[in-house]
Amino acid sequence: MAGGFRKLTKGFFVLGNLAVAVLFLLGCYASFFDPKYFWFIGLFTLASLYLLLILFFFIIFWLLVKKKLMLISIIAMLLAWVPLSHLLKIKFRDNFTLAKTTGNLRVMSWNIEHFDILEHRTHPEIKVEMLDLISRYRPDIACFQEMVGNEKDSTAINYVPFFKQRLQFSDYYYSYNQKLDFDAKHHFGIIIFSKYPIIEKHTISYEPNTYNSIFQYVDIVKEADTFRVFNIHLQSMKFSDINRQYIDDPTMKNEIDIEKSKNIL
Repeated sequence: MAGGFRKLTKGFFVLGNLAVAVLFLLGCYASFFDPKYFWFIGLFTLASLYLLLILFFFIIFWLLVKKKLMLISIIAMLLAWVPLSHLLKIKFRDNFTLAKTTGNLRVMSWNIEHFDILEHRTHPEIKVEMLDLISRYRPDIACFQEMVGNEKDSTAINYVPFFKQRLQFSDYYYSYNQKLDFDAKHHFGIIIFSKYPIIEKHTISYEPNTYNSIFQYVDIVKEADTFRVFNIHLQSMKFSDINRQYIDDPTMKNEIDIEKSKNIL
């Protein structure tokens, strides 16, 4: 009887270890699956760090019980070595330097949140500080999201040619949806600045043609090379105030709470 129970318990832990290993590997290699049909695998990617900790627990467990079964977790970790190296970044020093090496290309991507246009009267120094920071890092290409600007009216607060000159870029490409203009003088979109010639430029827009359903790409020439740069603003989760309240105080006391949790999922 005791032997049968021990065998059953061992089988339970082996199956549990295998299940965690499979979910961990699915999460690490979610990019191989079409998210249109296998969207749920992305949940395993989000949980990959916790699944990794469980695999470590199994290694310790099998070390005390049956050492050869440690291989289940160890093999899973080895198979996921490349994505695992991205999941756990160990950084001993800051390897970024302001000085640029010849031949390198520096790309900056920044959600500049309108360059704080609503605060241009009360806090004009914010915009100046942002521009100074960009100049300090000296990007060859800058991709900005939430760019509020105007290309033609020099009286506009965010006059795009001013940014081009101030930041010492030679070319740019601005994409926006005119139905979503910020105000009478400013568009609301995304922009790519470049210190090298832009020879091709495209804006792609999908239904419902909102700000978050467009992206842009450009082809840039640097010496003998031509390369393509994409700029996109990913849409947020769009949590409502009710969603945020539930996240701060999750409860399961009644049907309403259950519906709130389903909505977030």
